[in-house]
Amino acid sequence: RSTLFPYTTLFRSLENLVMNEYTECYLYYSCYEDEKDPRIKKIWEQHFIEEISHLHKAAELLLKDRKSTRLN
Repeated sequence: RSTLFPYTTLFRSLENLVMNEYTECYLYYSCYEDEKDPRIKKIWEQHFIEEISHLHKAAELLLKDRKSTRLN
């Protein structure tokens, strides 16, 4: 193993987190778009908005990790 092993594992984990959150956003948005009942559509929209905030946080973590690695 290289000395970068812990970093590459963390980096892959953060990339996976971002991709997972992106997928969840896509799924909630798809449900929102397909829903006919206005009450249920509002619920899908609320979940979608929540998942977008999760995606933003995951992306911030990934960017912060990349920046800190470049500075070292």
